Amino acid sequence: QEVVPILDMSTNQLFFDNYPNTQLSHQIQVRPFGVERTTHMRSLNPEDIDQLVTVAGMVIRTSNPIPEMREAFFRCVVCQFTQTVEIDRGRITEPTLCRNCSTNYSMQLIHNRSHFSDRQVIKLQEAPD
Repeated sequence: QEVVPILDMSTNQLFFDNYPNTQLSHQIQVRPFGVERTTHMRSLNPEDIDQLVTVAGMVIRTSNPIPEMREAFFRCVVCQFTQTVEIDRGRITEPTLCRNCSTNYSMQLIHNRSHFSDRQVIKLQEAPD
């Protein structure tokens, strides 16, 4: 879950270290492919959870991309103070107290200022031998 984002960050950092005056319209995203060692679906174990593995199989169904909130943007309805909150495992820790005016339960979620990423569910079937 964290391997690919770390690869993304490292690659972007290396790129901008080598080319400091370059402007990109988007961040570099790493997508590994052509890995020599693949695993059959039957060989997956609990130890493989949160690990980057290559699975041999056939895609039988895909969902449409589903927007998933990564960072929530809140604004106080009293003083207009803004605050961002990172999403942890799909849970939003909504601020209950405004840090500027100390009003309880005055923070309102602003969807169009929040950051989202796309998530997609892919159903795999074991590859025929």
